[in-house]
Amino acid sequence: MGALPQTVNPPAGFFVNANNDPAGVTLDNDPLNQTRPGGGIYYLNNGYAGIRGGRITALLRAELAGDGKVSFADSQRIQADTTLVDAQFFVPYLVKALARGAVDSDPTLRGLARDRAVAGAVGRLALWNRRTPTGIPEGYAAADVDYAVWRGQLVQGAIERPPGPLRRPGA
Repeated sequence: MGALPQTVNPPAGFFVNANNDPAGVTLDNDPLNQTRPGGGIYYLNNGYAGIRGGRITALLRAELAGDGKVSFADSQRIQADTTLVDAQFFVPYLVKALARGAVDSDPTLRGLARDRAVAGAVGRLALWNRRTPTGIPEGYAAADVDYAVWRGQLVQGAIERPPGPLRRPGA
């Protein structure tokens, strides 16, 4: 029982749990130092790293900064929030990278910028509100899918596969 998270009278006046790290891989504040028995990093997904809990905490703090109260309606809105914090961070960089690719000397980046499918996906991402609502008759927006595919490739390429030697820009 002592290993379970617990608190009494938390200093913030509240605590947040959003299925954060069910396997305990981030207890030492380093989610990437746990390894699988067969090798590779033991990484569940981006949601367990506290991103959702961090988003809920930020929304609660914003509500409390107003009149110092969180209403039932506020709680419902916070619970229903589908903003992807990682998309808010990464998407502007993807949009800038595509724009830079049109003039950059790097052949890989230039090739991606000329690829109609890549340009279309990044264009949809640029217009996307970084939310992933569910239960809507139209289903997922194309940008939701574009980002999910990009994020999956990032995780597979950068986290699940050991990195090779790094190349310095311009080298």
